[in-house]
Formats: sequence, C-alpha cells, structure tokens
Amino acid sequence: MSDCNARFNGRSNPALNDRWLVLLLLGLGLPIFLLGLGSPALYDPHESLYAEIAREMVVRGDWLTPHLNGTRYLDKPPLFYWLIAVSYTVFGVSEFSARLPVALAGLGGVLVTWGIGRHLFDGRSGALAGLVLTTSVGYFVFSRQLLPDMVFACFTTLSFYAFLCAGEEDHARKPWSLLAYLCLALAVMTKGIVGLFPLVVLATYGLLSGSFHALRGLRSVWGGLLFSLLIVPWHLIMGWQHEGYFWHYFVNEHFLRFLGQRHPLDFISLPLPIFSLVLFLWLLPWSPYLALATPRQWPQLGKPLPREDAGHLLMLLWASMFLLFFALSRARLPQYCLPAMPALALLIGMSLDKRYTSSISSTTGLLIATAISALLPALALPLLPSYLGQYHQLGLSERAVSLIRVVFGLMVGGSALALLSFARRRWLGGLASLTVGMVAAFYCTHQVLLQLQPFRSSQGLANLIAADPRPGGRIVLEVEKDDPFEHEKIAGLVFYTGQSIDLLRRKPPPEPSLPLKPTERFVLSETEFRQLWTSSERVYLVTDSFLDGDGILDQQSTFAVMGQLGNRWVVSNRP
Repeated sequence: MSDCNARFNGRSNPALNDRWLVLLLLGLGLPIFLLGLGSPALYDPHESLYAEIAREMVVRGDWLTPHLNGTRYLDKPPLFYWLIAVSYTVFGVSEFSARLPVALAGLGGVLVTWGIGRHLFDGRSGALAGLVLTTSVGYFVFSRQLLPDMVFACFTTLSFYAFLCAGEEDHARKPWSLLAYLCLALAVMTKGIVGLFPLVVLATYGLLSGSFHALRGLRSVWGGLLFSLLIVPWHLIMGWQHEGYFWHYFVNEHFLRFLGQRHPLDFISLPLPIFSLVLFLWLLPWSPYLALATPRQWPQLGKPLPREDAGHLLMLLWASMFLLFFALSRARLPQYCLPAMPALALLIGMSLDKRYTSSISSTTGLLIATAISALLPALALPLLPSYLGQYHQLGLSERAVSLIRVVFGLMVGGSALALLSFARRRWLGGLASLTVGMVAAFYCTHQVLLQLQPFRSSQGLANLIAADPRPGGRIVLEVEKDDPFEHEKIAGLVFYTGQSIDLLRRKPPPEPSLPLKPTERFVLSETEFRQLWTSSERVYLVTDSFLDGDGILDQQSTFAVMGQLGNRWVVSNRP
C-alpha cells in the first residue's frame, strides 16, 4: 500500500488528518460553489422572484413585509429574502450577490456534514461524506439556483449536528442546545413549519434506539424561548397587519399545498416514480453506493446501541423520514430531496470508509457499485430531454444537447477510471477519478445553463426594451391563456427593468387567497389592454404568442417589433 493510502487510512496523527481533510473540502468546495456564480442571468420565474423581492426590500426600505411588483407577497417566510438583501447591501444588486447566500449555504452544508461524520464515526467518514455531497449532481445544481431549499437544508443539517453535540455529557451542552433551537428557528423562517421536522426525526430515533439520554438537547427551556422569540413576532405582526394572512400562510401555503389543493395551483408535482428517480439522479455518481450502506445485521431496537450503529440508524431515519414526508405530499418538486442528501452522503461515506480501511475486506460490492455508476449516465441520457421538456418546458438547442452528452460522458469516464483504480485497491486514485470527472462535468453543466438563458431569463427582453432610444414606456407581459394565475412570471422583467409591470390575462384570474388591496391591482383585462395600446402612451408588450392566433395582437394591430429572444417577442405600439 502506498504512503498516500496509508495516510488516508489513518496511520498518521488523526488531528492532523482532520485538518488536512477540512482544507481539502474547502479547496474543492470554494471553486465549485463560487466560481461563475454571477452567470447565467436569473431564471424565471423562481430565481428572479426571490431576487426581486429582496431588491424591493432594499429599495422600499421595508424589510418586514415582502413585496413583488409593489404587491405584498406573503407566501413564504422572510429569512431567505433578508439574506439576499444583506448581500445586496454589501456587494450591490447583481446575480452574484443574489446567489451568494445559496452558495455559502451549500459550502456550509458540506462542512457541517463532515462535522456530523466526525462526531458519529471518524474524520475520514465525515470527509468522504463531504466529498460525496460536493460532487453530487443535484447538490451542485441547487447550490447555484436561487431557491431557499439549499439554505433550508443547511440549517436543518446544522440543527442535527447541534442536537447531537448537546446530547453529550459535558459542560457545553447548553450552548449547543441553544444553537440547535436557533437553527430550527432559522429553518422555519426560511421554509415554514417543515423546519420543525428534525424534532420528529430525533424523537423517533430516541424511541427506536432507546437512547433518550442523547436527546437532552431537546429539553431546553432557554432553547424554546429563543425559538419562540425568533419566529413568533414576525408571524404575529403579519397577521395583525394583513387581513387573511393566517389562513393564506398556514392553511393555503402549508396544509392545502401538501394535499395538492393550494389555490391557485402554481406548481407541477412530480409523479412518485419520477420523484424517486430524480433523487437517484441527483446523487450521481454516488447513488449506486447507497446499496453498500445497508447494514448486514440490523440493530436490536429499543436498547442502547453502540455509537456507530446509533449513528447509522439516525442517518437512515433522517433520510427516509424526510423523503417519505415529501413523497406523501401532492407537491413533489425536484429540490425537495435536498434536506435528505447530507444523511445519504454520510451513509455512503461511512460505507466507503469501511472498505478503504479494510474493515470490510471484500471489494466486490464497491466494484459493482462503481460499474453501475458508470452505466447509469449512459442509460439516463436518452430520458433527459423528455423530462426537461415535460416538467420544465425547455426546448434544448443542438449545442445544449451536445454539452449534455459531454457531461454524461465525463461522468461515465470518471466512474470507469475509478473502477480500474478500485480494482487495484488504489483508493485515492479512484476517488480522484470520480472527483475530477465530476468537476469537469460541472463546468460543462454550467455551460448548459448558459445555453438555456435565452429561454429562461428576462434579462435579454429587458435589454431589448432598454435599447429603444425613447425608453420609459409602460411594460405589459402577456401570459399564456391556460396558465394558472402566477404573477411570479413578471418578476424577471421587474428585476431587470427596475419598473412595475402589468400582467395581461385574457381570462379572468382566480381570486388570490390573500385579498389584494386596491393599490395592488396590476392585472389588465383584454379591454383595458386594447385601450392602453391605442392610447398616446408608449407601451411595450412582451409575449410568447405573437401573431400565432392565440395572442392579443393580430395582423390588423398597429405594432413595431423591437426584437425576439427564444420564443418570446418584444413589440411596441409606437414605431
């Protein structure tokens, strides 16, 4: 065995090893999560929605009530907007500053995952789990998407770590307990009451394992007070200031959304088989290694377990209960797998460490998992375009399809080289092959996201309007007639133009669950639009239904074409 493998297997100073492993994770994670963060432009509708709400917080000076296009937007709690707004205040308003909190949460999640692995198993297992997380397809993609789920996953992961540390028999239990409840509160203020889910997992763990002494951190009066102090005031203020808030937020946005009966429905839920497949794809190239984490002998429940078995059980409960919760929901979205990924990474990291350190001498399972890891991308490639087209309404250009083939080819190549290395028991060589293959694949994935920018971002449309030598007109966005009432679609145009946008709906919109104030009316009827279009005011219409028989304009209309981007047009009522 080489000296490098010997050091990896722990034959040198453990503290020194831990220091180098953390530096390795930082050296790998910083460029993966931060380089190129300012591109592509913000995608519609979700990235631009969160970016614009935070921008309006800064512009309006109102950090209490979130607004979009001058209208109250109380679907989500405010912490994610606050983090973006703070980033704007420090770095200025840009795509980079908007996505920075998400990228830092991704890096933080990797480091906390290492800490949990070190606490439950050893530093190597934690580092391997961090490596698995950093180089997983889904974790990379969502660390660069402006969505609250990565921040939520970081807070829930840190709450698990803090509760574990609070359960130890030492004098530092109280600070860890306070940190645990702080993280629970931050998770709730990021994503809602689902942020309390770690308590359900830990209580189930205590019941099954008989390790109630490990749950000492839950019994903290000061932690409960801190939690209440952080989450109760904002919700009470919103309920006091905005009529119908409690029904809108707790019933419509939580309970009815879980049942798939939110009004109005504004999401496409993944079928359960697709949701399961997406998790498997998000974990690539490591998902086949989950089979190695299955215990050969299940622990006897109800009795105190050895530390490693207890950790194994907790990770299984953490991952399975989160995934089961969202699987039972009628609002299954791809990013909902994220909170379970650190636990899955820890299971994989622990099982890999046992094989690398010869605790399990047979390499057959490892070789089979690596071979499957090489085959899966090749099998998944033909399915990807249809998945993107059905669930993300994306038409892929030839260049984008070619880049996707390169991405999957790099994943296959990295796993194939790892298979050769593992067959020769060159563990570091195998890990390096997988890592290098995924880093190269991530670079090409970023290029794919750039290719999709014209179809998914409003930046180019705003540039077409700004290029008019006589700017300053009113902007109207025509939405598809059969779309649900989703005023989030205007967020990108508001962000990149810096002005309010009118929404044209030829069908009457459904009543929003939170009653709108008279000053918040921004939806134009067909009659109102035609009056505006024939007035003396300059008007820009952004539409994807231009002269196709479905749009508001026809051949007899007066218009001047400003430009086209993808399948969307910008036209004006004045030459």
